Amino acid sequence: MRNLHYGWVILAITFFSIIAAGVTIASSGVLMTPFQRDFGWDRSAIALAFGVSLFLYGIAGPFIAALLESVGLRRMMIGSMLTLLTGSILTLVMTELGT
Repeated sequence: MRNLHYGWVILAITFFSIIAAGVTIASSGVLMTPFQRDFGWDRSAIALAFGVSLFLYGIAGPFIAALLESVGLRRMMIGSMLTLLTGSILTLVMTELGT
């Protein structure tokens, strides 16, 4: 472990962070049926929520890149992972659609 360069650690953390974010964003197809079945929600309302999520994910890229330049990589990664974790936990405790 002594000869392991710090850059490889950062690469591994970044790799797994991107995988976690991608899985979270791409899980909409898997979660649609359970949300509809377990909560009785309308499929169009669930699809709208996932659609808004994907839209924001896509449009945020340039702004996130600019924020990365001013805040720094370490703070940006920590903030991004905390945001992803918070959203995932809030999804677990969600019981009804907002109106």
